[in-house]
Amino acid sequence: MTRWQELSPRERHAVLGGSAAVLLVIAWLAVEPVLEAHRRYTAELPALRADLAWMEARVPVVAALRAARPPTGQTVARVRAAAGELGANLAPDAVSPRGEAGARVVVEDLAFATLVQLLAILEQRDGLVVVTLEVARKPEHPGQVSAAFDLAAKHAP
Repeated sequence: MTRWQELSPRERHAVLGGSAAVLLVIAWLAVEPVLEAHRRYTAELPALRADLAWMEARVPVVAALRAARPPTGQTVARVRAAAGELGANLAPDAVSPRGEAGARVVVEDLAFATLVQLLAILEQRDGLVVVTLEVARKPEHPGQVSAAFDLAAKHAP
């Protein structure tokens, strides 16, 4: 005779009932987090759809801004052209690409007035703005500076 058969009908019912209760608790503990996550995601869905609609509405604006930004190679060429117009001969490695439409410029022994004119031309004509600027004067050459600056495409308002 097995242990189960030795139990009275009342004890068998108690064991079966207890087993069923334990299984229900285990099932609930497994299913409840899934149901809670579903409720939370369902509640977040309208806000996420609104965000998506907002982003999709901005796609033409972003595309226009990207199209308006000159490629990096053009930015480097524009900096070199503007410097050449002012008579500033930049070293071959003075201008390097930075990001999608930016550039890093490092110059030695440049007249401060020329630097200011260069930055003004780049902003007004070429739509490039200074992001960072480091200028050091050259004590041995009055009016001359060394400068390093980062340029980026000006964003439309």
